[in-house]
Formats: sequence, structure tokens, C-alpha cells
Amino acid sequence: MLSHAQYDCNCAPIQATGTIKSISLSNDKELLSIATESSIHVHKLSVNAAVSLNLRAPPSTMGTTVFHPTRRSSLIACSGSQILTFDVTKPSAPPKVTSLGSQSRIVDITLLPGGKALFAAALDNREVLIVDLDKEKA
Repeated sequence: MLSHAQYDCNCAPIQATGTIKSISLSNDKELLSIATESSIHVHKLSVNAAVSLNLRAPPSTMGTTVFHPTRRSSLIACSGSQILTFDVTKPSAPPKVTSLGSQSRIVDITLLPGGKALFAAALDNREVLIVDLDKEKA
């Protein structure tokens, strides 16, 4: 269980700037992402600091966010029919965009075990696609 006490920061609860669409905690429990309909903030819990990621234009449909389990600085987010890969150490840099080329909207993503960059993407048309982010192919 994650608590502020374990980080000795004596801080208030984190407030979002809009309706929360997704949260994700990094495997080392140091980073927490909070995605709203118009922003993604990454909080470094040990020092109670946050940065906003560069979305260029707010996505129309922000969905799930997931930290990569072995690439600590990579945060994966889905928006519409695109998968956005952010380097959280470079918050002003634009994300790498992988488009599924589908009219369907991604509703959820998850990392597949054993694959360095293999994800399953669930679509709103009841399909599931396997996506290799390193090869940018679904």
C-alpha cells in the first residue's frame, strides 16, 4: 500500500485539474501519473514534485496510462486510435505517436509479459490488437 508517510513528505492529497481518466504508478513506486481529459501530470512522490507532459493539443479522448515496467522513464497513454509514448525525463518533448490506423477508439492497453514493447490494445469495436511499439506495427 502506498502512503505519503512512507515518503516522509507530510503533503496534502494530490489535486487534479480535471476529471481523472487514468492513474499509473511506476514499478519502483517513485512516479505517479495522473491523466485528465486535457493533461497528464507526472508526480515524483519522494520529493512531492510534479511536471506536465507536452500533449501539443489536448487529446479528444484520453484513456489508460501505463508506465513501462523496465523503461522507468517511458509512460504509455492511449488517445483515440493512437498510442502516445512519453519520456517523462523530457516533459516538454512531444510524445512518440503510434497510430493504429483504425476508426475504432482504444479503450484500454496493457503490457504483454515477456515482450519489451509488446502491448495489447482493446478497442471499442470489441477487437484486441497486439502492438509492438518498437516496430510501430499492430
